[in-house]
Amino acid sequence: MPGVFVAWLVEDWASKVIIGHPAIDELITVPRRWARSLGEILRLRRRLRASGFDAVLDLQGVPITLLAALLSGAPKRLGFAGMAVHGLRRLISNPDHLHSVSRAIASSLRFEPVRARSEHIVDRYLEILTPLGVSAGDARFGLPESEEDAQMIAHYLQTAGILEKHYVVINPGGRASRRWPPERFAAVATYLSSSHRLWNLVLPGVNDEERQAAEAVMAGAKEHATLAPPLPLGQLGALARRSRIFLSGDTGPLHLAAAVGAPCIGLIAHHDLADRFRPYGSANLVVRGTPALMHMLRQDGLGGDAMQAIDVDAVRQACDEILAR
Repeated sequence: MPGVFVAWLVEDWASKVIIGHPAIDELITVPRRWARSLGEILRLRRRLRASGFDAVLDLQGVPITLLAALLSGAPKRLGFAGMAVHGLRRLISNPDHLHSVSRAIASSLRFEPVRARSEHIVDRYLEILTPLGVSAGDARFGLPESEEDAQMIAHYLQTAGILEKHYVVINPGGRASRRWPPERFAAVATYLSSSHRLWNLVLPGVNDEERQAAEAVMAGAKEHATLAPPLPLGQLGALARRSRIFLSGDTGPLHLAAAVGAPCIGLIAHHDLADRFRPYGSANLVVRGTPALMHMLRQDGLGGDAMQAIDVDAVRQACDEILAR
């Protein structure tokens, strides 16, 4: 859509990975938990309305993105039908499934629900452009890398004695339901070190549970791994770019790694979720739960712990396939 002005609203902690992106004309940042402050809400309203936006695209479908969309005053507001996780969001963006009063409220707020058909979540995001007359192909992320982030990671790797493209990044963190057992990560790390002479960098996570998972991987991998330092998103992206493999469950860091072009292996146990949330890109792989193990877990009442159905040998084979390329 030549000539269109594109602004992106993002919380400041996540903004560094898209600063300087050539497809963004304006980056509008807000502090974390901005929606809890009346002052921040009013400031954002003034800024958005001063820009006179024609359309707002709500990709996330959560209450705070809904609020931002309403504050914009844009006459065209697009959101995903059925994507909402909150009652108020469903009330506005998915009126077809609700009674006439709900439809009237949705109509008054001028929210247009888009029904996505694609399998992968990234392709579904692109479908929100359809009402604007834009037909999108495959996503091209093109995330920029700052000179500062590149230098910081180069310095870290040099200090640690690790060569670019000679290491694997292992991310054992994420939500509890998406975490693979640490001892299995450790087994894969030991295999990659002994069989492929690759070093393993284990991400430390951002909370106590993730840090404990990382420490458990380190204890199992022993001399075959190093605990990486805590990294902001920009530097995490730079570290991923230079890796041979990025191995992780379904987490933000996995999808950031895919967006910067790292060879990724995603561990997603549930088959009905694997195709939707696999790391984007045909070169990346996803390892699903073994059907027999999934059945055994359900029989034992452990269906909620489905990540245990992902076999170590299957992950080793995925690593071999990536490295063979």
